[in-house]
Amino acid sequence: MFSRSTSLHFAAADTPPQLTAAVGELREVVELLDDGGDIDTLTEVVFAALHGLAPLRHGGRLRLDHDADRIRMFVRQFAA
Repeated sequence: MFSRSTSLHFAAADTPPQLTAAVGELREVVELLDDGGDIDTLTEVVFAALHGLAPLRHGGRLRLDHDADRIRMFVRQFAA
């Protein structure tokens, strides 16, 4: 998860293949939630939500004993 500036380009012609593959893995999971909308945008929304949870948790800004509950709620919202 990137919280500092990076020279990596996302969704661009020069995106590193490892990054493209990682996003592809996430996209495959998100495709299971397909409601006829834009899968790429939904993948970005899921990535952004997870990206937000990780640094907040790491920075001690979330209750330490609620990790599993947060993930369960996140999955339930997107799988509904």
